[in-house]
Amino acid sequence: MKNLIKVLAILFLTFEISAGVLVTQTVPANPKFTILIGSPMAEVTMGSDIDIWMKVTNISNDPIIVPFGRHGNVDDGYQFDVRDEHDAKVAKVGTRYVQSSDGKQLRLPSRPSGSSVPGGVELGPGKVMDGSARISDIYQFDRSGRYTIQVSRAATRGKPDDGMIYSNTIIITVLPADATPPENK
Repeated sequence: MKNLIKVLAILFLTFEISAGVLVTQTVPANPKFTILIGSPMAEVTMGSDIDIWMKVTNISNDPIIVPFGRHGNVDDGYQFDVRDEHDAKVAKVGTRYVQSSDGKQLRLPSRPSGSSVPGGVELGPGKVMDGSARISDIYQFDRSGRYTIQVSRAATRGKPDDGMIYSNTIIITVLPADATPPENK
């Protein structure tokens, strides 16, 4: 009986904690789009690029305008929630520089020539817009371990008070620099 009470108490606390997290996220009652994210690699070695892809799907009956643009290797308009295995927010990368083939120093993330400028695209009902982000250009994956990533966008362009649309959550495991991910062996 004591074990049953313990299990029920744990389930109740888990539900209460989960419900508390859901309450803090403002989601519109009738969202017009969804966001699905993923990554080509579930495991990477420390120091490797970490890329994610994002798909925005119009689930309404009307066309919507989805803002877009790029800042270096990251699509604009998205907010990222990146946490380590202790559920602590991961720090953003400070200013980083790389040397280009012509010897110039480039700041990361940067807006390279030829990249798109901020704007918007009309997305018809049922249509999908693909995006991407080299998340390692924004956040410090400087320790091995499991990291969770979730992406969000304002439900209405330029009006975050109207609520946010949240993606699924993915997990990326960062292995020590001397390890080789299983899919690369």
